[in-house]
Amino acid sequence: MAMNARPVATFRSLVLPAAVHAWAAPGQTWPDPARLVRLVMVDSCLWTAATLAALPLLAAHVLHLPLDLRPSGLIFFSGMLIYNLDHLADSHMEAGGGDRWARGIGRSPLVGIVLSSASAICTMLWLAPPAVALVFISYALVGVIYGLPLLPPGMSKSGRQRLKDIPGLKNMVVASSVSIAAVGLPLAYSAVPFTRLAVLAALFPWVLVMSNATMCDVGDLQADRRSGVPTLPVLLGVSRTRLLVLSLNVLLFSVFAFTTASGQLSSHPEVLLSATVAAVYSRLVTERTAKHLLSLVLDGCTFIPFTLVILLHETHG
Repeated sequence: MAMNARPVATFRSLVLPAAVHAWAAPGQTWPDPARLVRLVMVDSCLWTAATLAALPLLAAHVLHLPLDLRPSGLIFFSGMLIYNLDHLADSHMEAGGGDRWARGIGRSPLVGIVLSSASAICTMLWLAPPAVALVFISYALVGVIYGLPLLPPGMSKSGRQRLKDIPGLKNMVVASSVSIAAVGLPLAYSAVPFTRLAVLAALFPWVLVMSNATMCDVGDLQADRRSGVPTLPVLLGVSRTRLLVLSLNVLLFSVFAFTTASGQLSSHPEVLLSATVAAVYSRLVTERTAKHLLSLVLDGCTFIPFTLVILLHETHG
């Protein structure tokens, strides 16, 4: 038995990620479902990338475009590439460093995810119309410029500032980048020009992403205060941050309700539902809400309007 156990253990250690191998080792108990979901869905950013991938379908519905999975695929792989590149960079900062996902899966699988995502993106861009590449470059540039030291030094800065150093700007830039992709990619794949309707379509994912990211920052309030990270909850406090998110969603609800009532736009209950859900969770989230629960639930709220869009498309199709 001992002679057979060693090859099996060696095979398991080579094939399974470190975290899974630790749970599968003799004498170890399997993790509870919540912990497994946290590792596989939340820590890997698979869940976040999937919710971002739903946004082009929401925008396409507002734009009256046919549902096309190609924009969603490009955004999904872009998200997996960016997030796991960040994990990989963190894992190289110091020996034994990196976050829980990087430590659990190991660097080699991380490299594999990054290379696979990059290959998928290159393949999709090669097969796509030229306009798609222009949109991809546009939203990628927003993300790159966000982290580059392009601005003059601030009052307390020794070097040049980045956009991300400007207090409260982070979520606005992220929401803008995502909105460019969510609206621009369906238009580019369909060869439809940018119109005033596209502005309304972009407002929807912008408010949705801005609301989710800002309320997630509420859950990180204490850690961000200790680290000196100038997020909106740190700058405004929880009450004013809630009021900001509520105001954004009241604005979104009002704009779509008015354009529908005035006959300028067809009815879009998924937008009204999304704004209502965001307004509700803006009142429920506190700085004591668990971070992984925030990531799972708030990002998951994207699938509520997404499900309604699919049902509406099938009904109207």
